[in-house]
Amino acid sequence: MTEVGTDGRPEATDESSGAPTTAAAEFTLQNGGPGPDPLTLSELDAVMAVLLFHRDHFSGNCRRQALRMARQLDAFRARDVAVVSVLPESKARAAAWAEARETPLPTLADPDGEVADMYDQPTRFGRLGRRIDLIGRLPLVVLVDLRDDPAELWRYAGESAADWPDIDVLLREVEKFA
Repeated sequence: MTEVGTDGRPEATDESSGAPTTAAAEFTLQNGGPGPDPLTLSELDAVMAVLLFHRDHFSGNCRRQALRMARQLDAFRARDVAVVSVLPESKARAAAWAEARETPLPTLADPDGEVADMYDQPTRFGRLGRRIDLIGRLPLVVLVDLRDDPAELWRYAGESAADWPDIDVLLREVEKFA
């Protein structure tokens, strides 16, 4: 759902609650993939960013989603949107993950899950799921406006390991805020 804010630009709302979204958490993380290292969200050379919060470097569903996004990267770049993967792993594992997939996406290392927690990446199975990423973390996609201070425009929180939004849905959301 989109409403117009006081500045005349679209104001995002959370699909589940209808409440306006707030500022996106700024962060700087080490990058194991292409692009600057370390990478700071607000310094991306784009008007928006799609943040893909993955479950774990072992997750086949996350690997497939990253590859699908990489194949559609030109469609996002044409709209001046950066696409970034965030893994709850060390920089070495993030680099190995990016290299094995030959992904053109920056692949950020969030070893303690601090950035994922700032963005409220969903988990399941209580304390055990928060401790063991592979069984607990669920996919999260966040669209962030980078034109001023980073602001969250839209989010998709997966309800299962394979629950990622369709890329056409992401592109439609991008178009709403372009």
